[in-house]
Amino acid sequence: MATLTSDRVHIMSSRGEDAAEALASVRLEGLDPGEAEPILRRWAAGELTDAQLDEAYACFLANEPVDHLLAPAPVHP
Repeated sequence: MATLTSDRVHIMSSRGEDAAEALASVRLEGLDPGEAEPILRRWAAGELTDAQLDEAYACFLANEPVDHLLAPAPVHP
């Protein structure tokens, strides 16, 4: 079983806060976060890298699908 270091817990906590703030901001504007919500949740949980989040952002701007980033994370025994 993997052990979380205090640095990893801090990063995940910070990501969680950042994701929650981003989603709240979108909702405050009266917009639907749509596919951004599951992307941000996976990023906050450490399932997506910063580079993958940037890729999702670029896809959103170009109105391209992000299905490849929404696929279930691989399970490692």
